Amino acid sequence: MTNKTTVIKHHCVTCFHGFVVAFYAIVDFYMAQANYNLYQSDLPITKMFLGGAFHFFTTWNQTLHQFYFLLSLVQDLLTFSTNRNHVKFCLWFDSIRNKYFIPVIMPATFMTTVNYWTVHLMAPHLMLAELLKIYGPWLNHAVHTVIAPIIIGEFFLTTHGVPSWGKGFKYTTILMASYGAWVYPFGFILGQWPYPFLEEMNATHHILFFHSMFIEAYF
Repeated sequence: MTNKTTVIKHHCVTCFHGFVVAFYAIVDFYMAQANYNLYQSDLPITKMFLGGAFHFFTTWNQTLHQFYFLLSLVQDLLTFSTNRNHVKFCLWFDSIRNKYFIPVIMPATFMTTVNYWTVHLMAPHLMLAELLKIYGPWLNHAVHTVIAPIIIGEFFLTTHGVPSWGKGFKYTTILMASYGAWVYPFGFILGQWPYPFLEEMNATHHILFFHSMFIEAYF
């Protein structure tokens, strides 16, 4: 009975991961079309994209999600294999999952959702609201809203090890410091900020904002 329950659970998790991978494939297809339309347009907002797609924390989060769930699906399909290399891959990915899911992927997800909708609801023009004309509401929700229930589903459907406080703190710090090191040189040196609200800030505001993002991620 236990083995049967385990197999059923495994199939459910596999279907969930397959659904997420398929969903993100559809999102990527339509996102690529929208990006092309944006670059072909003469909208002033296009300058925000001169730093590339990885100028946006949303893209960082999408990359983490898609890489994680693709590997999860591969692991699901290889779980019952007796091939030694397949077993090694599953063990390797388990170690990756235990290290990075809670201190990296979860804070990246909830920061994307909470920060985007907080600013968007207070002042839409400071969060690229005009881009909805090109990307559409469903794509906006796909990368800023749906990501939260997806990661919550993953949290409850699968088993995850919890790293020590020290390691979790380190991985979260690396995530936030890496994004800051990527974005701020573009902003201060080239004047290319990923979001309009960052353009409105002075140096003091940026210092406070940058440190508050670390605190939010740790929380």
